[in-house]
Amino acid sequence: YSKSLQQIGKEETHAFGKVPLIQYKNNPEFLGDFEPVISLIDAYNLLQSDRVNDKEQLVDAILCLYGMDFDDEQAEMLKESRMLANIPADGRVEYLVKTLQENDVDILRQNIENDIHKISMVPNMSDENFANNSSGVAIKYKLLSFEQNIKNKERYMEKGLMERFELYNNFLVTSSKMSEVPVEEVDAVFKRNLPSNDFEVSQMINNLSDLVDSETLISQLSFIKDASEIVEAKKLEDETKPSDPYEDLFKNNQIGDANNEGQTQENM
Repeated sequence: YSKSLQQIGKEETHAFGKVPLIQYKNNPEFLGDFEPVISLIDAYNLLQSDRVNDKEQLVDAILCLYGMDFDDEQAEMLKESRMLANIPADGRVEYLVKTLQENDVDILRQNIENDIHKISMVPNMSDENFANNSSGVAIKYKLLSFEQNIKNKERYMEKGLMERFELYNNFLVTSSKMSEVPVEEVDAVFKRNLPSNDFEVSQMINNLSDLVDSETLISQLSFIKDASEIVEAKKLEDETKPSDPYEDLFKNNQIGDANNEGQTQENM
């Protein structure tokens, strides 16, 4: 179709099997994560900008003189030497500046920042309280709302990925380049890019080694990308590793009991 929605050419069936347009939802409201906090972000930027402007205005503050005359010669001397002389006893000199309540402004800034993280459900990694909770369980509690939000996003993302795979599958099958792969047999795996306590995970692996298969346990480690490849590499290493001759003797029961041998020699 043209820009004026006039049909151009003939209709032809494409190989995708359905409309090749995929929608990736972020949430049921079709909003970005930043949109609910736009007003708070603007307020934070305005507050920080005003603080910088106040500092700049402090440098350009007006010098007020009370109970004294100030001529051009004194002004030139003040400009060059940064000194002011011949001030009367009842005179007073001060800058006309706005009093800044830095503590109140900083409290407001922190409240706005906390509200931004709370509403957007994104944890503040620079928070001191967050950094002090070093245990894995404490970190998970801190990330609970964030994890729930991510789970919802994964569900929408997985739906879009499965639709895209279905389009690729239809195209390749129609082009006779591959056999059909059912969508139900395909899994979308998402990996968190978050700090993890691999020491606690290793303890869990040791405790479950007799109950769960090795590939599943190895996949729990954050630095492992392909668990099946690691398991195969471990098996190959064990097969090529030279065996311990003493261990082989024990396995074949070729080493007798030292106590029994001693008793036999005494009887002889």
